[in-house]
Amino acid sequence: GLHISDMQDNKTFLSMINSMLHADGFYFATDYDLTHTLQRLANTSPEFQEMSLLERVRFITVKSSCISGKLFEWSVISRRSCFRAGVRYYVRGNLSVQDEQPKSFTGSFCRQTRGSIPFYWSQRPNLRYKPKPQISKTVNHLDGFQRHFDSQIILYGRQVTLNLLLGVQRYTKFTVQLDTLGSRFDIFSIQKNVHAVLIYTIEQRMGVLHIGQRIEEQTDFEKMYKNAWADNADACAKQYAGTGALKTDFTRTGKRTHWGLLMDGWNSMIRYYRNNFSDGFRQDSIDLFLGNYAVDEADWTTPLRDPKDWKFLTLPIIMVVAFSMCIICLLMAGDTWTETLAYVLFWGTASAVTGGLILFYGRDFVDAPKLVQKEKLD
Repeated sequence: GLHISDMQDNKTFLSMINSMLHADGFYFATDYDLTHTLQRLANTSPEFQEMSLLERVRFITVKSSCISGKLFEWSVISRRSCFRAGVRYYVRGNLSVQDEQPKSFTGSFCRQTRGSIPFYWSQRPNLRYKPKPQISKTVNHLDGFQRHFDSQIILYGRQVTLNLLLGVQRYTKFTVQLDTLGSRFDIFSIQKNVHAVLIYTIEQRMGVLHIGQRIEEQTDFEKMYKNAWADNADACAKQYAGTGALKTDFTRTGKRTHWGLLMDGWNSMIRYYRNNFSDGFRQDSIDLFLGNYAVDEADWTTPLRDPKDWKFLTLPIIMVVAFSMCIICLLMAGDTWTETLAYVLFWGTASAVTGGLILFYGRDFVDAPKLVQKEKLD
């Protein structure tokens, strides 16, 4: 029979699979290929389109609308690349989400792909709120960028690139490198919601508006449309970052609200906890589910048995004890204020120093993936 430790590993593997199967964002269709875009399907053979379907995507919504007496259906479908699937901080540098918006009125569609800047970089969690990104110094970034956009052009044709980076003035070198690749890319810097671009596409291509009409005047449609994209953002963010998206109140209403600010604060705290203390398990679950890690039944020595060193328990215990003693000294004052101040300073300093050591060794305390070792960049 199995050893006790082997049985525990087996239970852990089963819990990983169950966590993936119970996650939101899996879809099934018997008569529509959700995995491929309409553009790609138009270039496939009839035999391929007649194949049985068991397809899964990340988000889908289908809506019916009426503008100027014209009924039509529209949908938003999001697909995430399976080649580098994972959670927020362990798949930095090559995140790809493909959004498609088919419309039944004209049979047309609007498609966009979005992702991280296509360089080789990482951003490992280390207990800090915003870990510092690390750029690889040993690879050819321009070559990787070139190959990325070459594949994009093969798959989708001519590209219009929108730069959504904050603080665009700090990325002048990035834009210059884009320009060296030739005139195949139209580079724009844009700091507003992408749904505005897609609404413009509907207005121009579908022909459902009379001359002089604007899509903003169709309040019911605009509200439905914005909410669909906000729901899309929430669904994608939950799988990627562990919570709904931030600032969706602006997407839904066009302005920031007090409730939206409160929800952003709450989601940020949840993200911090999950990114540091539970994303390793989630990343292992994804790798196991996709077959990136295969359990060897002949050898039950698994990477799950990764003992922590002395710092993992010792430093947090010391910090908790020191902080507790500091509070006790404040509540139970000594005979003189100087005695009380001395105790408070001693225990407060011990607590602060221990906390600093925990931050310094932050990577030793986070829940990192165990099954598939991610690239460690200097």
